[in-house]
Amino acid sequence: RPGSVPGTPAKVASRKPPRHGASTPDRMNRRAEVDDRTRTDMFSTRVDVTSQPYEDLMPLDAPEKAFKEGMEKLKAANAASRMDIDWQAQQDALEKMRRLVKHHDVVVRQNLHDLIKAVSPAIDALRSSTAKASMILLQEMMKKLMPAMNKEVDVFTPGLCRRASELS
Repeated sequence: RPGSVPGTPAKVASRKPPRHGASTPDRMNRRAEVDDRTRTDMFSTRVDVTSQPYEDLMPLDAPEKAFKEGMEKLKAANAASRMDIDWQAQQDALEKMRRLVKHHDVVVRQNLHDLIKAVSPAIDALRSSTAKASMILLQEMMKKLMPAMNKEVDVFTPGLCRRASELS
């Protein structure tokens, strides 16, 4: 009989799993440990999970040099196998390219096709923050460099369609 053994409740409440999206104490505790911009991954390193807001992007001191370095990092990431990619270098290169698009669009316009070819594979990256950063970069490029981007749409549209079909 329930409640006849000392220390047991008289009525055992059934435990229902929480609704999808409902806050549980465990989820609330995890949220308290995480700030808006970073989280800790399984190797205890700080990981940027969101891109910097467009308004906060600062100009670069040497845009030509920054473009060359960013392209080298993106090309190295594209040449590496999916498991060997230096994703942090790829993420940094994408952020650098965003800064170039905003403040130094002349440098980007001169090498637009090469940049699009280097950024497009990042759309299919396994790390979602890298894929998101590449899509944000492409969005900003479409806004800022629109007449020149019309010729490049065919290069990155297949990747965007694949990604959109995965998220739906």
